[in-house]
Amino acid sequence: MIFTNNQKVEFEALCDMYGYVSILNNKNAFMLFSYFISENDWKDLVIGNNLKIALFIKFLKSCAGNGIQLTSTVSNPEKGEVKGSTKKIIIDDELLLDNIYLLANTLLEANSDGAYQYEFDWEFKDKIKYKRGLAPVYEIQESPFYTEPYTDEELNSIIAYESSREKRKNLTPNASIGKRLSFIYNALIKQKIFGNTARGEKTKEYSFLYDYLVLIGITNNIGTGYSGYIGKEKYTHVKNWISAYQNHTEK
Repeated sequence: MIFTNNQKVEFEALCDMYGYVSILNNKNAFMLFSYFISENDWKDLVIGNNLKIALFIKFLKSCAGNGIQLTSTVSNPEKGEVKGSTKKIIIDDELLLDNIYLLANTLLEANSDGAYQYEFDWEFKDKIKYKRGLAPVYEIQESPFYTEPYTDEELNSIIAYESSREKRKNLTPNASIGKRLSFIYNALIKQKIFGNTARGEKTKEYSFLYDYLVLIGITNNIGTGYSGYIGKEKYTHVKNWISAYQNHTEK
């Protein structure tokens, strides 16, 4: 879910061509672009309900040090079970619970789609680090998968934010693209990378976003740069994608 080496090189060249090299030196700005880099990533922006994930993390934090009991209804009975009967399991293995907790936090971070970084001006979560070996001889390693857990304050902000959001699901393909571009565009304005009011600057900004979509395989290449007819076409496409998302949220 991050740039491949080739995509990274191409993106660096794109930033250089448009004069947005500052994106490469800004971790949050760069991550907004590198986080979702394939067509499937864009189609699956929401994996589960963020509000329920955040509430589940809060539940696990409040029960830390204790086991949890899961109760459900049997739908695919095994031998000796009755369909529709109640089934329970107790999870009290500390390592398993720790991994469930870290997985939920990592899923929420991946699911945020840059929304929390933009909304709350947060940094993207780093991968967690852990000590490997026995003291005093050990080394610090980085998890290849899990990200740092959210704090109680961050979870409270996320729960309030997600509780107030409406119409998060059933986005059209154009609105899904517009959602992502809207977050990127507004975040870059906030970081003073975009937002120059000089004539032609918005066409340049939108053309850059269009070429980014070309780079990751979301749309077709219609030419280089942002001047003349090419710039107008790129501007129109990006404007329409963002408008599709805005119109959806305003219904």
